[in-house]
Amino acid sequence: MVAQSQPEESSYGLTKLAGIALDDVGGDWDKAILVLRAMVLDDRPTYERLIEPMIDDGLWSAIRSAAQKQRQAFRRAAHEPPAPLPLRPEQAHPAPPKAKKADYGTLGIVAMVERTLHNYPLPGGKRLGDATPADILGAANYYRRMETTNRHEARWFELIHEAMHDGSCVEKTIPHAVLERLRRQADEE
Repeated sequence: MVAQSQPEESSYGLTKLAGIALDDVGGDWDKAILVLRAMVLDDRPTYERLIEPMIDDGLWSAIRSAAQKQRQAFRRAAHEPPAPLPLRPEQAHPAPPKAKKADYGTLGIVAMVERTLHNYPLPGGKRLGDATPADILGAANYYRRMETTNRHEARWFELIHEAMHDGSCVEKTIPHAVLERLRRQADEE
C-alpha cells in the first residue's frame, strides 16, 4: 500500500511521517514500517537529514567501543607481570629476582598511568597530550574558577550543617528563606 498523504516537501520530522504511515495502514506496525521506509527513501532531503545523525551515532558507538577495549586492556595490564627489560650482551649478571604477585598490580597500574596521562581530558574535551600552552592556561583558569565556586559551595554546606538541629532532612528542618540567607552569608565570606 502506497502512502496517500506523503509530504510534498521534507519539512516533516520522522515522528510525523511515522504517524502518517500508521494512519495510512490502519495502525498495522508491520505495514507502517514498509510505508515509512518508502516515504523516507522517496524524499531525498528527508533521507539525508535522517542519515547524518545515524552515521554520527554509529561513529560515536565505534569510538566508545574502541575506548572501552583500550580501558579493558589497561586494566588487564594492571594485573599482569611487567615485561622483562631486554638485557644487553655485556650484562652477564643473573636475572633479577621475580616480582611477587602483589607487585604485578602495582607495576601494571604505574604502566597504565604512564600510558594514559596524555589522554587526560581538559575542559572542553581536548586531550592533555594535544594541548597547546594557551589550552593549558585556559584549563588552569577554569579550575581556578571552579576552586572559588567550590569553596563557596563548601562554606554554604557547612552553614547548613550548623543550622540543622536534628537528624531530619534539610527540607523538613530549614525553610527556604533560611537557605537563601545562608547562601548569601557564604557568598559574603
